[in-house]
Amino acid sequence: MNAQQNRMSVIKTILKKKKENYLYEYLVQREKQGSFIKDCEEEQKAYFVSLRGLKDPAFSTRKKLAIESFESDKRAPGVSRFWERVLEKPRRRDEEDEQREEATKEKIPCTPNKRKADKYDYLDQSNSISPSERALRRKQTDSDHYKNATDDSSDEPKDPTNVSSNEHEDSTDDSSDEPKDAINESSDDDESDVVSGADVQNPFEVSTSPNISNWKLKNGELVREVLAQNTTRIMMWSKGKSRKDLNPQILSVLRLGLSSIIDLSSEFSNGMWTWFGEEWNALKAKVYEHIDMVPTQFEGNVKEIIDQIESMCDHYRYWDARDFLLDKIKDRSGTVIDQQITKIYFNIIEMFLMNPCIFMHRDGQRKKLSEMEYIIKIIAPTLDIIFSDLNHLIELRWGETMSKVTSPSRKIDMRIVHQASGTELSHTECAQAPTSAKVIRDRAKLYRTNKCILDSFLKEDIIAEADKNSVVFGLQFAGLKGHIIGIDLLDDGLYFGLQSVSFSFPIQLLQINTLRQALEILYFFKNNIKHKAMVLPDPNAERDPSRTILYKLKPKSTHLKANFIRSTFFTPRKS
Repeated sequence: MNAQQNRMSVIKTILKKKKENYLYEYLVQREKQGSFIKDCEEEQKAYFVSLRGLKDPAFSTRKKLAIESFESDKRAPGVSRFWERVLEKPRRRDEEDEQREEATKEKIPCTPNKRKADKYDYLDQSNSISPSERALRRKQTDSDHYKNATDDSSDEPKDPTNVSSNEHEDSTDDSSDEPKDAINESSDDDESDVVSGADVQNPFEVSTSPNISNWKLKNGELVREVLAQNTTRIMMWSKGKSRKDLNPQILSVLRLGLSSIIDLSSEFSNGMWTWFGEEWNALKAKVYEHIDMVPTQFEGNVKEIIDQIESMCDHYRYWDARDFLLDKIKDRSGTVIDQQITKIYFNIIEMFLMNPCIFMHRDGQRKKLSEMEYIIKIIAPTLDIIFSDLNHLIELRWGETMSKVTSPSRKIDMRIVHQASGTELSHTECAQAPTSAKVIRDRAKLYRTNKCILDSFLKEDIIAEADKNSVVFGLQFAGLKGHIIGIDLLDDGLYFGLQSVSFSFPIQLLQINTLRQALEILYFFKNNIKHKAMVLPDPNAERDPSRTILYKLKPKSTHLKANFIRSTFFTPRKS
């Protein structure tokens, strides 16, 4: 059997009985197969794609459960321990090889470093350090402080007030070991590095009544109070600290906490997950019960078109696929989405046929392209086609334009705005490469700028039903990879940052099958934007002379969430 058949066999086996964590059961059995991929992201993505592709109606109920629980399953402790065990040996072997090489150069005895593997190293690859820095740290191994700073394997939350500056330098600051190109990407982070306690307004002044809120832990403590206590603790510790003391993780947690946001993807070392302990997964599950983050699969004619294209490409009939799509474009038949999908596939296949090495060198190495090159070549053209039927309603504004909803204004890579009123509906950020520091910074920025959009939306005179589907989505790109992120207000002063399934544009024609899932996710994103644009008040009616003369006061929102809004924290822009 090939790898796909192996995956389907395991999936059918685990779906025969109800499991607490389908992904974990899949990984345990999948590891025994020779085609198992020792790469966390690739193997889990292959599982999700295969799961969605399962057509057997006998497994439909548990298939749906497995799909809905995928995001929470992959962050469960059992899955984390599985990848820790799988990745520990090769990582330790690489570290020992580096140490031997460095020891040979320095002519000193070589003793392999027995540092215990970090439970979340596979989520934060930037924990790696240069050989020269590693040699320097080996000389410090007799220091108890160094041992405490490097051992993050404990599941217990760590108090940043008890963490020395050395620990922050050792975590994913990325300033020393990432490529210079990646470091330069941080230049678009226009916030000051240091948080001044004097400039911070306490967002937790308005308390939530315990008798009203339904967001409580098992011990009765309000989720918002946990957020407030831990954010305040970190804020007090951070006063007067320098950049060396505040790595991207600490800054992300602090900036989001001060904006009343719980980031459900904050599962790195010392992330927000440590505040809730064993109740973290239950909290996430409760949030996702309120918000749909699972895209709908293509059906009908669209599915038939994609199936036919993928079948041709699987047999390397790329020119036939291109001609088939060109004929459909000329025919101009089918629905709007049929025509959009056809044009997207045609453009991408044509691009690769004209230049197969557009993203890769002939030796298989990836090209070092800028974020703007990725945008121009594939991201912007694809999104322009997807939103082409909504040009009368919305507009995509590319380039680092200034947002009008954030205070102070922030530079945004792409803003989606209402055509008539100019109301901002979504923000997108793009990066050159998925380095951990850049991803964490962009994620914290996107959550907060899209929160400003959410707050502005909730202040509008929208219909009462609209606040039940108020989540605002944004896009985060790093190279050809992307995520949908979301932000919603679910309780008094309690926002949640959400993340959907990741997707990727093809890097070459051999990976054209990845485009289906990317488009399903992007059309899911489009439908949310369309909904927001359509429920906003009609700006033409508001400008009607009779209305402006007779009604001087602007109508206020009457739904409950309008009273739940809290301020968004931004540090001053760099001068």
